[in-house]
Amino acid sequence: MANLQHYVVIAKDHTDAEAPQRRQAARADHLANARQLKAAGTVVWAGAMVNSDTDPNATMVGSTLVVRAESEAQVREMLAADAYTKSNVWGSFEIYPIKPAALD
Repeated sequence: MANLQHYVVIAKDHTDAEAPQRRQAARADHLANARQLKAAGTVVWAGAMVNSDTDPNATMVGSTLVVRAESEAQVREMLAADAYTKSNVWGSFEIYPIKPAALD
């Protein structure tokens, strides 16, 4: 079995006026893919980043994921295949290897 590492991904959306519409159009495909990756054990958890913690109608401005992969290159391949990348929603990625704490 491959030696999988954990990575945190911060994917920031493009900031042009049409970015929210592109996100909405690609959302169903993005979530279907994320569910498959979660079922396969690749995605540990994921969620949208929003532009306000007090506005109930906050705008989604990016995504955060914790994933398991053999390498950063494999994480980049996964992100390249995502509907948000293919639809020009995500504009940049920050990828960091992490060591989860044993809190159980």
